[in-house]
Formats: sequence, structure tokens, C-alpha cells
Amino acid sequence: MRNATYPTLLAGLMLAGMAAAAPSGVTNVNISNVQMFTFDLNTMDGVAPGYTIDPGQAYAYTRFTSERGFRQNLIGTAHENLTEAGTVGLERGDAAVHASWLGLPAEIAVSVHSDSPATYLEGEVTYSVKLILSANTGFAFTGLASQFASAPAAAAPWPSNYSSYINMSLYDPLDPFNEIRYNKQFSGEDVTSAAYDIADPFNLTYLNDSDSARELSLRFKVYGAARAPAAGAVSAVPEPGAYLMLGAGLSLLALHARRRKTTMDRA
Repeated sequence: MRNATYPTLLAGLMLAGMAAAAPSGVTNVNISNVQMFTFDLNTMDGVAPGYTIDPGQAYAYTRFTSERGFRQNLIGTAHENLTEAGTVGLERGDAAVHASWLGLPAEIAVSVHSDSPATYLEGEVTYSVKLILSANTGFAFTGLASQFASAPAAAAPWPSNYSSYINMSLYDPLDPFNEIRYNKQFSGEDVTSAAYDIADPFNLTYLNDSDSARELSLRFKVYGAARAPAAGAVSAVPEPGAYLMLGAGLSLLALHARRRKTTMDRA
């Protein structure tokens, strides 16, 4: 009985080692490389192009949900109004979600890491700011909208729960029909690799062709969510560490068989 127990234990250790690498889902979405500049629409009016801008503020919100079948259990939320650079987050074990404002206009980010198919994490940041644009002046707001995401390769094509989005708008509150928008929906559904990094340049341009200054509003929203892939979606190819565990287990099994054969020969 004792001799039969050792191979069983060793085989169990090998299988455990191959399954040790737990699947995880990661997504990071952000606005970066922000630049603002003006240009003159009427060089004869004697008014220099320019703008003034207030510091703005951000609202950060995070949510942690546990799911079992069709049932959802809210584990926790965290939210805060940010008048300066800061981060709002939730953490539980290796799972975490953070929503941040980096302090510069519109430079906001969400980072999500889910360590279980049953944990769904969400984060969003909304940033708003007002600026006053001089008469006969054009204004341009440029930057990059980006997402990086990763999961085990066999989880591709990516399900919709890895998607995120960025919304932007530039408008005059007195002229809401002249709103400049940018909407970017990120989704890995067409991606077949284990990770992808997408950066989409944007440009919001507003033309104040009137002879008076205008007050404009800029509003931005970043949302990101992630859930680890289900166990069946994990790659059948072991991680490098699993190969080491497998090799060690096979060596121990071979040594055990050799000792057993030697003992039987002596008997």
C-alpha cells in the first residue's frame, strides 16, 4: 500500500503544479500626451488668440462585484471628488481596481486586475473643466486614447467583459448643437493574442469665429472593466514553471521505480 501511495502523491503534485498558474484578466485604459493650443482666425481684428482655463476636477468611481451564475453580490464601492492628482481604489487579494487623475488636464486612467472568473471589477473617471476662448480664435485639444489588456492566450477571442471606452466632448453651453465629440470603444473581440496595446490619437477642434470671447466646457470619461477567463478558457500549454514541476515529478517517479525494482531483485 505504501509503495502505491508515493506515485499517486507525486502525480497529484505534478497536476497541481501545472494548474498553479491562475488565470487573470488585466486592462488599463487612459488619456495621455495631452496638448492644447490656439490659432488666429482673423489676423486683422487686433485680438491675440488665447484662452484661460480653470484647474478642473475629476470624479473617480470603482466597483467590485462577485458573481455566481446569474446572481451578483456587490462587494464594495469607492468614490471621491478629486480637485488635485489622486487615486481611488479597491483591493482584495490579487484583485484590484484603481481610478486616477494624474493632475494635468484630462490625463485620467483606470487600471483593473481580476484574478477570478467570479470577480468583476469596474472603474471610471470623469473629468470636467471650463475655459474661456478669445474672439476669432480656434482651439485644438489633442492626445492619445489608449488601452492595454492581457489574459491567457487561449481566452481569445476576447469576450466583451474586457472592453472599455473613452468619451470626450468640447462645447459651448449656450450653443449645445455645436458640440465636438470623440467616442472610442475598445474591445478585444477581434484580437487573437494574449495581450494587446492600442493607442488612438484624437483631436477636438473648436472654432470661435465670433467677435466676442466664449466660455467652453470640456468633459472626459474613461471606463475600464475586467474579469478573469473561466477555467476552461485557460491555455492547455503549461507555463515554464509548470514544466519544471513536471520534470521534477517525473524524475522522482523514475527514482522511485528504480528503487522498487532494486528491492524486488534483491528479494
